[in-house]
Amino acid sequence: MLTKTGGSILLAHNPPKWVNFARRFTLKVIPVDGPPKPARLVGSRLQVETQRQTPEDVRARVRAWYKVRGRDYLARRLAQVSKSLPWVQQVPALRLLEMKRQWGSCSPTGEIIVNTHLVKAPRPCIDYVLIHELAHLKHHDHGPEFWKLLDNYAPDWRGDKTQLDHLVEILTAD
Repeated sequence: MLTKTGGSILLAHNPPKWVNFARRFTLKVIPVDGPPKPARLVGSRLQVETQRQTPEDVRARVRAWYKVRGRDYLARRLAQVSKSLPWVQQVPALRLLEMKRQWGSCSPTGEIIVNTHLVKAPRPCIDYVLIHELAHLKHHDHGPEFWKLLDNYAPDWRGDKTQLDHLVEILTAD
């Protein structure tokens, strides 16, 4: 249910806090008569314009915002992380996919596939997932050499993985 408050509409169950790149911000829903503009971050508020003013429409607009921002941000992180790994000769293709059970994967062709919700995680956790998947370019399994490589290039990976495990319900919530 949506309620009107001073020219904007907030989801009634409480003003939601959304996660963005490990930062929290408040969602501000703005009713409009004409075509809505894409969602945008203004200070600590994610402003979402909507004609229909339904929770489903707002959710869809927030998801679209995350997808666009996530694709750009994760592509930049992948490029930066790839440069620091000697076995990566060129930045692999990146694809975002909403996954229920994993944060990422590396295809047999070397494409890095990342969960769309990963963009909401803290940067060290994002980098851990990217390094983990990039390590599969050198070692295609989770054998001892894979873990040794991960230990060398992401020495804090265990803590990052634990943090992701604890945040999974928050990060994957709509």
